[in-house]
Amino acid sequence: MIKIVLRVGAKVKQKNMPHYRNRTEIRVLGLMRSGNHTIIEWIISQYQGQRICFLNNVKHGDNDPFTSCAHKRLVNIDHQDNIEALRNEKKDVLIYSYEDRKELEHGTKDLVSSVYQKAFDMRREEYLGASRYRFEIIIIRDPYNNLASRMEYIKKLRKKVGVSDLERIVKNWKALAAEAIKQKQHPQEGSICINFNNWVSSAAYRQGISKSINGVYNEESLKRTSEIGGGSSFDGPRRLTYTDVVENWSNIFKIGTYKRLNHYWKRLVAKPPDKMKIFDRWKRYANDDRYRELIIDPEIYDMSETIFGELPEIREYVKTLSSK
Repeated sequence: MIKIVLRVGAKVKQKNMPHYRNRTEIRVLGLMRSGNHTIIEWIISQYQGQRICFLNNVKHGDNDPFTSCAHKRLVNIDHQDNIEALRNEKKDVLIYSYEDRKELEHGTKDLVSSVYQKAFDMRREEYLGASRYRFEIIIIRDPYNNLASRMEYIKKLRKKVGVSDLERIVKNWKALAAEAIKQKQHPQEGSICINFNNWVSSAAYRQGISKSINGVYNEESLKRTSEIGGGSSFDGPRRLTYTDVVENWSNIFKIGTYKRLNHYWKRLVAKPPDKMKIFDRWKRYANDDRYRELIIDPEIYDMSETIFGELPEIREYVKTLSSK
């Protein structure tokens, strides 16, 4: 029997070296509208030419990621429709992500405690197989733009996706922020907090993350917005590029393509990522009473300052609200 002594971070140390099913295993946790999919697309691009399996939006708790994920994305791997074959496939990189799914709308657990459960950890290798390297990544975006994007998303989306109760969304942001602060104060090998604001703004910050996950730095994915996750709440779906057309040229022979002409037109005229004002989303809701009521929370302000420091214009905006 293989006895695991230590795992997470660098190599897994064991008395007997197993036949690893996954060279690198990455678990990602983040609130919706935090740039999760854009960052995951970027993470995938750090492993060019490798065999990658991404399981998106996995069900929380003791659930099999392969059968409970909302979507799968495979790179250089077949078995799209054969779960057991995919499970047992040798992978260079396995990524599985968690968000605040609609199941969190009711109950007492916050996002962090709902995902990090011992029952799953005990069966993790049964579900996923052994991994040579393991990384735990949390993604966090500043609360002011995150909440504004979430409110816009809820307003535009007619069907219910994820948590829609705003107070519960704020509670989940606080739980994730507490986890980010804990990691900042007590870093652990293999545990990585990605500050979305820094990730967008700094190439040096991205390079550091790429190195920490044993990637080869690549910026190609930054030219496009991830289509998984529905694109931007404010700017719509991902921009259609020449590369998209070349890679998917065979779709012109499919009837379904012509039924989605309106969708492709929206993608054709969509803004490229570098033209999106992602740090100004809060301004759209600055005069919204419900937004103000939620964002005037001193705990949110303190946590935000600890993680993100001074945010241009936002500090004065919050102080103005507080004085009123």
